[in-house]
Amino acid sequence: MKKLICLVTLLFVLTACQLSGEEFIQDSIEKLDSQNPFTRQQAVASLGASLDPSAIEPVAKLLLDPEQAVVDQVYNELQRFRTINLPVDKVLIEMMNEYNQKFEEAALVFINKTSENSFKNLVLENIDIISQNPSNYQNMLILAETSGQRLSDELWKNTNSKNNQLIILHLDTLGYTPREEIFNSLFIDLEIGEELDGQEEDEQATESDYEDISEEDIESFVNKIEITEANSGFVLNLIIRDSFRVHYEDTQKAKVQLNDSLKVIQLSPLSKDRCGQADAYFSYLPKEISPLTKAFLIKEEAIRYQMFYNLLKHLELYSLEDMVKDFQYLEDELYQKMFEFLSTNQELNINLSKELRTEELMASIYVEEYPILEVEEEKKVLAVSSTGEFMPKLHWSLPHEYRPVEKSEIRYIYIVPPEEGLMVFMDRYSGETLFQKEIEEENYAEQLKEMLELIK
Repeated sequence: MKKLICLVTLLFVLTACQLSGEEFIQDSIEKLDSQNPFTRQQAVASLGASLDPSAIEPVAKLLLDPEQAVVDQVYNELQRFRTINLPVDKVLIEMMNEYNQKFEEAALVFINKTSENSFKNLVLENIDIISQNPSNYQNMLILAETSGQRLSDELWKNTNSKNNQLIILHLDTLGYTPREEIFNSLFIDLEIGEELDGQEEDEQATESDYEDISEEDIESFVNKIEITEANSGFVLNLIIRDSFRVHYEDTQKAKVQLNDSLKVIQLSPLSKDRCGQADAYFSYLPKEISPLTKAFLIKEEAIRYQMFYNLLKHLELYSLEDMVKDFQYLEDELYQKMFEFLSTNQELNINLSKELRTEELMASIYVEEYPILEVEEEKKVLAVSSTGEFMPKLHWSLPHEYRPVEKSEIRYIYIVPPEEGLMVFMDRYSGETLFQKEIEEENYAEQLKEMLELIK
């Protein structure tokens, strides 16, 4: 067999002398489709002899050739490419994303037999490619997770990496759920959890129960893993997944056996169903909102959500101002929940009033000389009482585009009368009163919306 392969190679090296490099490679590629297996074998040998990186993919396609002699030639030429450090494994991995499952099987068998690199290292080296479509690489991921060192242990070392996050989430769907100790250390301080879980069944955990979680408890939680802005959304996704409890049993994991062929044992893991349900719940929350807002919107449903919300506040990765920005993306019940929180949060509204410099503005409003300015684009509205007090509920009822966050953005002032009285809507820059009307207290927000329609 070796003599035959050498003869085939020699014949095509001689032929190559009569053709230019590009013509020779193109001619050989065309012969790969020949009905004659000897011609295909010769073409593979000639492409190997070219040592051209562009020949790797057409040669690798014939890993699926029905003739074993052709496949043997492919093995030889791919290994020849390796000897001059051409990226054979990387090309094969890229091809797995484009070709069928049979090719994936043949490529994995070849890599397993010939590569000195482990599947774990190959995944890590090519994670930019694999993470874009991990479902096309799940057999390779299972091999990387189950042979030798676990792939996921390496991935957990950098949870800030979006690529690592995507692979961890996909492994979870195959039953390779993060180890229990990772969940325990990442998501919940067991002493706190047991204390709150141990309450009488008829005794509901209240907000004050959660507020009793000490700074020391939160600090110990923080030290177990570094939560960052880059990984907090990923962590929350896993918290939600872990809320759909399943047993951590090997019998639920998809498995792969790899020798001369690839055998996939798909056990329809419960983890796939669990992840599907959890991800549907996670995607119900708008993508545009921050993990702090997401954790706030679901924090009453389980202790761990409340803890995660407290943790993000403690770390100051996000602030209540993030919720303010997120507010515009919410609808219906989510909107109402956030509205109630924002409009009744005393600390937030005191700070906001200071940013708007409400007292200073109202103190000078009747004595200030208003310049005529080109401010047509400014249209934001400050809502205050007749005594100059900031009105949070009216402020948060304003559409996002009319809601100021600092004094320089204020164009209009909406002065609300005490109980029943005269409502005034004025232009801050000209000092002109645009509208004034007697109004009942319960109609403030409705009347404000009418004013906004008139100034559009």
